[in-house]
Amino acid sequence: MDTIEKEGGRGLTGKRLKLYLAATLLILIAALVSFLIVPAGSGAGVCSRYVIQQSKNTCIMNAALSGLNASACAQLPSAYSDTCYLQVAAKAGDSRVCGHVSDSAQAYSCTASIAISTGNYSLCGGIGEPYISKCREAIAVKSNNVSMCTGVPNATSSEICSAIIYIKKAQLSGKFQVCANVTGSNSQYVTDYVIGNISSSSTGPATGIGSAFQQIAFIPNMTYSARDVCYDVLAEELGNATLCSMISGTSARNLCAAQIKSNSNATSNYTQMLAGCAQMGYVSTACTQAVMLAEALRTRNASMCGSIGGAGSDSCYLALAKAYTNSSYCSYIVNASQRSSCTGSTENAK
Repeated sequence: MDTIEKEGGRGLTGKRLKLYLAATLLILIAALVSFLIVPAGSGAGVCSRYVIQQSKNTCIMNAALSGLNASACAQLPSAYSDTCYLQVAAKAGDSRVCGHVSDSAQAYSCTASIAISTGNYSLCGGIGEPYISKCREAIAVKSNNVSMCTGVPNATSSEICSAIIYIKKAQLSGKFQVCANVTGSNSQYVTDYVIGNISSSSTGPATGIGSAFQQIAFIPNMTYSARDVCYDVLAEELGNATLCSMISGTSARNLCAAQIKSNSNATSNYTQMLAGCAQMGYVSTACTQAVMLAEALRTRNASMCGSIGGAGSDSCYLALAKAYTNSSYCSYIVNASQRSSCTGSTENAK
C-alpha cells in the first residue's frame, strides 16, 4: 500500500512538472513574440525593450515617422540615423531636420528639395554648391521670376535660369524682342540643357515631330545658341519664317526656314517634311537628319537612327537614351568612348 502511494505521488509530481514546463514555455513564447512584433505608431520609449537590434531600429523608425519626431532618430545607430532624419524631413516638409544629417551632401540635397517643393527661395541660401545654384534656379524657373536668377552663384546655372524664363516669356507674349535677352553663348551644354527644359508650346509640353527644339538638338556640327532656339521656337509657333533671319548660325538659320516651309502651319507629316528637306539645297542633309531624329524620338525607333548614318546615327542613339533614360540605346553607338559615356550618364540619371 505504501509503495502504491509513493508511486502515485511520484506520478502526480510528474504531471505537475509537465504542466509547469508547458506554462513556462507559453510565457517565454509570448515574451518572444512581444519583442519581435514592432507596434507601429508607438512612442520611441517603448523600443528599448527589444533585444534584437534590427527590431529596435524598426520600432524607432516607425515612431519617428508616425509622430514626425526627429529626436527619436538620435537613438538609432549612425548607419541608420541619417535615413531617419531624411525621411522625417521629407514627410514633415521641415528643412530644420535636414541639419541633423551628418552627410553634408545629403543634408544640402534635403534642404534644396524642401525649398523647391515649397518655393522657399531663402532656404537655398543656407546650403553649399552645387545645390544652392540648382535650388535657386529651380525656384526661379518654377515661379517664372527672372530677377531670382541673379542670385544664382554659378554663372552657367544663372545663364540657363534666365534663358529658360525669357523663352517662356517670349512664348507667352508672342514677342520675338524678348529673345534678345536670352544668352547668345554657343555652349552646347547650356543650349541642350535649355532645350531639355522648355516646351515647344506655351500651353504645354512638346508633341510631335514639328517641335522646334527637336529639329535642331543633337545635330552633329550644328552651331546654335539658346537665343537661336528662342527665335526658332517662336518662328514655328507663329508660322513666321522671317524670325529665322534672327538666328546667328547659318545652318541653324537655314534649317529654321526649311522647317517653317515644310511644316505648313505644323500640320505636315513625316513624308512631307522629308520632301521639303530635299528642296533645301546644301542644307537638305542637315534638314533630313533633323526630321529623322525627331521622328525617331517620337516613335522611339532606334532603327531610324541607323538610317541617318555616321556620327548622326550615334547622336540619334544618344538623344534616345537621354530622352527616355534608357541605356539600351547606348549599345548601338559605334564610338566606344561615346557609348561608355552614354551608358554612364543614362544610368546616373535614373
